[in-house]
Amino acid sequence: MIVSWIFEDPRLILITFLNTPIATNLPIGFLELTPLTGLICWCVKAPLAYKRKKKPSLSNGHVTTKVTKDSGGMDRDSHLLYSKLHLSVLQVLMMLQVHLTEKNLYGRLGLILFDHMVPLVEEINRLADELNPLNASQEIELSLDRLAQALQVAMASGALLCTRDDLRTLCSRLPHNKNPLLPGPCPNDPVAEIQTNIHTGLFTTAFCVRAKTEHFPGASQQMHYPHGGV
Repeated sequence: MIVSWIFEDPRLILITFLNTPIATNLPIGFLELTPLTGLICWCVKAPLAYKRKKKPSLSNGHVTTKVTKDSGGMDRDSHLLYSKLHLSVLQVLMMLQVHLTEKNLYGRLGLILFDHMVPLVEEINRLADELNPLNASQEIELSLDRLAQALQVAMASGALLCTRDDLRTLCSRLPHNKNPLLPGPCPNDPVAEIQTNIHTGLFTTAFCVRAKTEHFPGASQQMHYPHGGV
């Protein structure tokens, strides 16, 4: 139900931020005024967490799998749920550049703390190491795609204040099945496709977030925000 509310109106995530008076003369820093960090963590870890949940168990030295009749449907529902939530998070991040600029806080107030991303990366590594024997390459790739998209859009919109070197150092700790700094479309995610072009010294970002009509008939839309503008 909560995901449905957020998907219908992603601005719900920003209620506290939008209604909190913030002095424009504050030093550059961070205020935790949104649940964005937690939502990003949920979306990024979800594919790996659900894969781990289906991990085969050992019984008398033999691998056994317990699959209920409805487990496939539950997996599809959960995957779709987190895909919708991920799309909503990306939409909110794109909205933030306008709101931060209106409040004269763009480039000065972060709403996602970079240090909070470090334990997320560590958790991804732990889950990936645990799941590698299960051939979880698709789930690992999907988690990395979602993390890369969230970090890139958050940085371009001003919600995440860090340097490209900080980002590269952080991402160098991730599993090495792809370069998370240069994400392409997400073939395993039924919702979001983000295309990001990075140019020297700055992010020139072309966002193309498309809600797939076969999954979300009421949410068909296309956003194109060239050069971070709106």
